Amino acid sequence: MSLTAIIHNAKDVVTSLPILVTAVGPILLVPVAIYAFTTISYHISLSGLENARQKSKVVSPPLLPYSLPLLGNAFAFLSKTPGKFWRSLAGILSKHPAMSILTVYMGGRKLHVLHSPTAVTSLFKARNVSRSGFNRDIIVKAMMLNKQDDKAIYGQGSSNVELFEHKQYEIYNKYLLATNAVTQLTHKFNEVLQRELAAYCDKINVPLQSNKDDEWHSIPMVSFLKEHMFTASTLALYGSKIFDFVPNLADKYWHFDTGLLARLYGLPRYFYPDAYAGIEEYHAGIMKWIEAGNAHHDGLPPLDMEWEEWAGSAVVRARRHMYTEMGISVAGMASFDMGFMFGLSSNAIPCTNWLLCHLLSPSNSTLLAKVQTEVDAARLPGGKIDMPTLLAAPYLTSAFNETLRHYVDVLVTRELNTDMVIENHFLPAGDVIMAPIFLAHHDGQEWNTQPSPYGDKRGVMPPENVWYGERFLKIDEKTGKAALSTREAAGKFIPWGGGAQICPGRVFAKQEVLAAVATFLGRFEVRFEEFLESTGKDGKMGKGLGRDEKSGFPVVKKQYSGNGVVAIEGDLRIGVRMRAGDDEWAESA
Repeated sequence: MSLTAIIHNAKDVVTSLPILVTAVGPILLVPVAIYAFTTISYHISLSGLENARQKSKVVSPPLLPYSLPLLGNAFAFLSKTPGKFWRSLAGILSKHPAMSILTVYMGGRKLHVLHSPTAVTSLFKARNVSRSGFNRDIIVKAMMLNKQDDKAIYGQGSSNVELFEHKQYEIYNKYLLATNAVTQLTHKFNEVLQRELAAYCDKINVPLQSNKDDEWHSIPMVSFLKEHMFTASTLALYGSKIFDFVPNLADKYWHFDTGLLARLYGLPRYFYPDAYAGIEEYHAGIMKWIEAGNAHHDGLPPLDMEWEEWAGSAVVRARRHMYTEMGISVAGMASFDMGFMFGLSSNAIPCTNWLLCHLLSPSNSTLLAKVQTEVDAARLPGGKIDMPTLLAAPYLTSAFNETLRHYVDVLVTRELNTDMVIENHFLPAGDVIMAPIFLAHHDGQEWNTQPSPYGDKRGVMPPENVWYGERFLKIDEKTGKAALSTREAAGKFIPWGGGAQICPGRVFAKQEVLAAVATFLGRFEVRFEEFLESTGKDGKMGKGLGRDEKSGFPVVKKQYSGNGVVAIEGDLRIGVRMRAGDDEWAESA
């Protein structure tokens, strides 16, 4: 049973609790008894934990106390304050250094939460684990995979799931991870983003021929980049025709994205209608696009070209061929394409916005100047970017890594195929193991003791709850030269997951984010004006809500845990004008 199935069971229990309480008054004593029993058991486990480790004995991880039968710790887990549940566990774990794994109980099942970097590294090295059940939950519950295709791939006794995952692995290696393939994707993305920015400048009458006397034009940066990055990314991956068959694609996608976790966790449509509203229409539009593309090509799209308008990139076309070979219906293909789009867009776009929010904030003007120098060094004529130079930029890459550390909230889950022992903790076959990225990335014991990149002159790093763009740097005290360093972050900096199931889109996602930042800062002079709240129902931007009360900086949007890079609540109003000496863009645009 996967994590989402466990949470779904817990939800069913919540629904039935009022009936049980009304019918049987004495049942109210049950939570008291359960809490007393689990608390006593928890403390007994703690008392013997250190002794067991010293004697190399294998013991079960302590079970976090709970009071409600079956439901267990699910109420706390389903908080819509990102990180709240993990911070509560971090407070417990920090008091007991010998406890590297803590077990929680939800939906009648135990989930083992890995805490220490050593335990996380052991999980990533393990070969007796699987995430097929979690993959199935995502595609069936969140992406509307139909019963026929579900049964054909994931059905009990079906061997197709291994073949399906193997074929996906081969496609990703060839078309999403190989250097040449990623270079082509990034080039296409940057080409489209340049056109998008040029079209926007024309729309608001920003002259493409730069002049120092040009007036500044104010834009809400988060909303601006969210719109134009989505268009560039989607067109580069899926081609231009998808926009013809899915009207208002961006609006449909972001609505779909917002409700994904509610659907994944099986929360009822009756209580969460927004999570399900419009998904059928979105799915139907993707189906029409696939069918029209097949009709245009009189079959499957060709594989012997870098990009084409009906099915975009080679990775999307190769997936289309694989779906057909596996006998997946057009409806099933649409579900898988929705999932692929989510995996790439739901992280890169908010990551870019968070990164630029911090860089353009008045408090980071010194870091912005260093990043700007790196961006300028990577600029080529005609708006192109020297990606090897950009990828080697230490300040920009450190700020990117810090954005991932600070804002990624993903549940790395695996199901045990056989019994396993990690750091003297016994984990039985069939149980679910979790390595919550938020917990690893916000562990004060690990992150708050790191020395400053500037050596002894500045003591230690800022605490884990502070975004610090130079956290992943080492500064040579003699030369002042900066170098990227992630050596001390092994097992605790895991934004892409790890092991055989590490995120296959990680290389393109990184290049997409860095290219977007370089394009934006390379084309525009930018000045900070003010922090804004998110767009209201009337479509207007204003001050006030969606901002940190002290600084005004955007805050993390309320959402369930596990959605990738957390969403932004708030915006920045910035002034932009074309950079001096950028006349070549006018020619290329």
